[in-house]
Amino acid sequence: MGVGRVGRTSITWELRIMRSGGSEVIAVGSFTHVFVNATTRRPVPIPHGISEALADLRS
Repeated sequence: MGVGRVGRTSITWELRIMRSGGSEVIAVGSFTHVFVNATTRRPVPIPHGISEALADLRS
């Protein structure tokens, strides 16, 4: 699993499923996590601590 795209309010994660004990990729996928305000349910910027952690993953 890895970071595919980082936007202002969302992160898209990319993943691969591999056959056990090998390097053959048998499935690929992605999902997007959108950060939202709990009350308004509107998108909000990615929290600073998470942005920092993502920067470390991408470098």
